[in-house]
Amino acid sequence: MRPGSLKYYALAGFILSLVIHILTVSQVYLVSNLLSMIMTTGILIIWLQSSKELKLLHTIAPDHNLWTYTFGLVPVWLKYGVYFFILYAIFNFIFSAETEPGSGYFNFTVSQPKLRGLSGFWLAFYALGFAVGLAVKKSGLLQKTHLD
Repeated sequence: MRPGSLKYYALAGFILSLVIHILTVSQVYLVSNLLSMIMTTGILIIWLQSSKELKLLHTIAPDHNLWTYTFGLVPVWLKYGVYFFILYAIFNFIFSAETEPGSGYFNFTVSQPKLRGLSGFWLAFYALGFAVGLAVKKSGLLQKTHLD
């Protein structure tokens, strides 16, 4: 992923995961296993790129708390939005957890409650990736290092 493009990929992933989450919570549509695997792989890629860009942000202000510095560069509504989606992902996962035993050790079918819990985490990771990408852009780091 090209530095500077994190915020675009994260925003696209966030919008898609929000649509999937709303459709899943309202029990209108259950997405395919392939799409759920792609979205889950996407949060891994977004997290890896976010951690790389967080290391770049740490080079600017090594004496500051990294999260405080990062969230200081983004709008306040985005900071609290990321906090909200992280808390929402945790509570959503707890409430959507299935207590019935599954069929074997390797069951890759994604039921509606599983998809609901998983899509909450997609929202949190994509929102965090967007915030980190925006913070890197606002810091001016991309212009200093000629990465964009």
